[in-house]
Amino acid sequence: MSRAKSFYIFDFDDNMIHTGSMTYLYHKESGEELGVPSNQFITERNRIGIEGVYKDYLIDPAPLRTYRSFGDSEPHAHFPFLEDLKRAVEQEHWQGPSWQRFVKAVSRNRSIAIITARGHHPSRIEEGLHWMASQKLLPQEPQIQQIYAVTHPHTKQMIRWTGEDIIWAMKKQALHHFIEQAYQDYGHEPAHRFGFSDDDPRNILSTRQKFLDLKMRNPHHSFFLYEARLKHVVKEEVLLSQDETR
Repeated sequence: MSRAKSFYIFDFDDNMIHTGSMTYLYHKESGEELGVPSNQFITERNRIGIEGVYKDYLIDPAPLRTYRSFGDSEPHAHFPFLEDLKRAVEQEHWQGPSWQRFVKAVSRNRSIAIITARGHHPSRIEEGLHWMASQKLLPQEPQIQQIYAVTHPHTKQMIRWTGEDIIWAMKKQALHHFIEQAYQDYGHEPAHRFGFSDDDPRNILSTRQKFLDLKMRNPHHSFFLYEARLKHVVKEEVLLSQDETR
């Protein structure tokens, strides 16, 4: 009997779900706090404190400051993920571009991994997904094979990450870890399929390069990218060119 599997890898924020989680900036002079939606923060991140609309503000990476919605603070018993998720689904347009693809993967019992820049312990994210199933927002309990919250120490240790927090590189390392584990658990069956969905073009580019390398070594496997844009998802199968197959 074939052990071929379909594996789906999803980014979380603004790909599966529009959480609306806030980041917080602090005025250089007054220290006044300013809440900024995560999608806007990502767009302006490299200009904060330098130029643009947030030139007079600073990022404060201390616990319970700028990134308090995106990580856990154990000493303060601050675990915001589930509460953010509950608030998100009360909004009209909470479903991200790849939400229906995630639901489809869940309904078909696909093996699923979540790779997110969030810094929660993976168990907190799993708790949120269980809650969604309990609320019938998912057709059944998802088969989550692995959750990589790449800025959490647990995940960094698992993927053996010791460098700076460069998100696209950390996500690539997490993807490598997941696929190697899939091959270890299920072998190299000819019909394996891997799909990766993300809304950040940098992560799509990085994964395209990774999938191309995997395709060269495993031409009998299928690799798909799903780039989540504002209103639709662009699907691409990673294929070898004639030069690469010689």
